[in-house]
Amino acid sequence: MLDFHPLSLSDKHWINSYLEKLRDPICDYSFANLFIWKHLYHTECAKINDFLIIRFCNPLCMQCFFLEPLGEGSLQDILEILREEAHQNNVPLRLMSLSSSFIKKLSGLNIASDFFWFDNRDYANYVYDSKSLCKLDEKGFEAKRNHIRRFEKKYPNYQYRALSSKDSSFAFSLFDQWVKQKNDLSEHNVERESIEAAFAHFEELELEGLLLLVDNTPVAFSFGSRLDSNTFCIHAEKANSNYQGAYAMINKLMAQTLCERFEFINREEDIGILNLRKSKLSYHPKKMISNFQAFENKSDEVAIWRLWKTCFNDSDEFIFSYLSSYSTPETRVLHYENQKLISMFHVHLFESDWGKVSYLYGLGTEPEYRGKGKAALVIEESLKRSKEANCIAAWVVQENKDFKSWDTTFDFAAVGETVLQFVTPDNFEFGGDDKNDFGLCRLLAPKEYLQKYVDLHPDAKIDFDYHDRIFPEVSGRYQSNHGLITFTPSSSFSKEVLNPKLVLSLYPLNGGLRLKV
Repeated sequence: MLDFHPLSLSDKHWINSYLEKLRDPICDYSFANLFIWKHLYHTECAKINDFLIIRFCNPLCMQCFFLEPLGEGSLQDILEILREEAHQNNVPLRLMSLSSSFIKKLSGLNIASDFFWFDNRDYANYVYDSKSLCKLDEKGFEAKRNHIRRFEKKYPNYQYRALSSKDSSFAFSLFDQWVKQKNDLSEHNVERESIEAAFAHFEELELEGLLLLVDNTPVAFSFGSRLDSNTFCIHAEKANSNYQGAYAMINKLMAQTLCERFEFINREEDIGILNLRKSKLSYHPKKMISNFQAFENKSDEVAIWRLWKTCFNDSDEFIFSYLSSYSTPETRVLHYENQKLISMFHVHLFESDWGKVSYLYGLGTEPEYRGKGKAALVIEESLKRSKEANCIAAWVVQENKDFKSWDTTFDFAAVGETVLQFVTPDNFEFGGDDKNDFGLCRLLAPKEYLQKYVDLHPDAKIDFDYHDRIFPEVSGRYQSNHGLITFTPSSSFSKEVLNPKLVLSLYPLNGGLRLKV
């Protein structure tokens, strides 16, 4: 095992000696950026064969990635070492935030065919001409100039000054105000922690920025750090949107302080957020710096990726977002034949009004194997895993309306009058269609479900035989007795016997449609 240690300020000098050699100034290779986000990504570093190696984990699923190895030695040798390190942890080698220069080198290596890579538009860096942002005098900046004129007219007494660690309370107040205006208090907690880390070590990280004030009230701040001799990177920028034009103003002022020292300003990526992409494009970037991700070809990730592209009309960016954050060995239900992935499904655990439930996602089968029972294999296994995880029920969204087996073979039933809603830390949309994502539900734990029903309906009389063809261990007689559900196992039934679908229909529970990680 390689000797990694958690990233610390004491690493700054030697790490910067490697980062400065990067040909493509990608924001992820700023020491300040690495440091202020290390709490989230569990960032570690090591020097191996005179290469700087950075390893981090996706916080949603703790899958580890390596950044581009930086050094002057044999790239093939270091990649072999990293692959062996990954394999010792029983995972494939995953590489992230790779520059075009790295991909060009990788393409010429003997091991190039061992990897699958793609250019991730969601993580492409926006790089601007600093003088262009400073002056805003070119065609296409009319709206920006109007925003600034309105700000200057409405707030003639505005001031700005250099930001320092002493301004942390102002920055946190602005950040908290920004979060309230976004109407989402939970999503941005980790970003607040990164800003706290920045101000706690502002001078040591060699950060610089500006604070914009109106009548001595802070209305915006921006800060960043040097990426290379020509490029400055903006790490954070927040404004109180009640002050119209504050964003345009702090952007221009920051550019004015930088344009004599730096030719370019890197304003990082848009991570696929459409409004953020629109905003960044409106400043007319001078260039976009590509950002690649790579996986070993012989991995479940790449097998899923290729089958997903065959089955669904999703972008590579969407697939990467899902695979890197939610698809893990624990969630995957994969059926291989002759080393080829034939069918797949995923089991994701959520909390709901009903208790723990599963959501079954991404059912796909190779076209030539459809209609041969391959999907049924992964569906049944997914239900078994859901039950083993003590889920009260399993949910799916039926995207393929021609697939009738949800009802006829697996006893799913349409439940609820509204669509399923998903609450995730990164707002990942498991459904994708907030108008048509009506769920189908499969009951897994009838005793627990009926107990919840009786708790809400104390006068309800429960007395019936129940048969589950997939889970015979829950088949038998269910009765209510003084508010408690009793269960007597049985394999012989009366003429009138209920199945999972009928229980959901005859004893409906309200809610249950809001699924939260």
